Amino acid sequence: MKGIAIIPVIIIIGLGLFGVLVGPKLLKKTNTSKTTTAGQTSQPDADGWQTYRHAQYGYSIRHPKGWSVDDSKFPSTQEILVVDSEKNGIVKINSYQDKTITSEESVMSAITAFKQKMSSDPDIKVLMFKDSFEDRVGGFISQGEQTINEEKFLFINKGLVSTNNRILIFHGATKATVAQQYGDTTAKIIESFALDKNE
Repeated sequence: MKGIAIIPVIIIIGLGLFGVLVGPKLLKKTNTSKTTTAGQTSQPDADGWQTYRHAQYGYSIRHPKGWSVDDSKFPSTQEILVVDSEKNGIVKINSYQDKTITSEESVMSAITAFKQKMSSDPDIKVLMFKDSFEDRVGGFISQGEQTINEEKFLFINKGLVSTNNRILIFHGATKATVAQQYGDTTAKIIESFALDKNE
């Protein structure tokens, strides 16, 4: 792990995200034939961070000024991207539903499959992978190196898999040359993800 900015290691991403998976829904599905409303970004807070909220999809996420949120592919792929204007850092969030995930065994099998997929990718070097299962939810965290367009990135992946068929995957990546500057930022963006509580 030499040269890698160590990002705080959390197996289960926090009680707020735990509620995401054991609650009745993950993110709002939308009928793609209807008009999609755009999300809204707040003015920067005192710390220079902004909150992006999308009422139609039912989530919010915080990011520094100069980063942007793109959820234009969300109706078809349930993917959210948060990107630095200079593309030094990126956070990708994906939500899935898999009706075969109904037990601890199937949760841990899904986590193992994710680990194997990463380990077999020649552009990814997994340096750390930890997982756990507690109260119907499995969690994992991994860190490593990834080559994208012949450029080296450092990454952190966090995931939650629930016995109620819900999967939430966070992927934060920073260019290796600026990992110390952007590593903590990508981790904070991941931690800030929240679902609307009034839905």
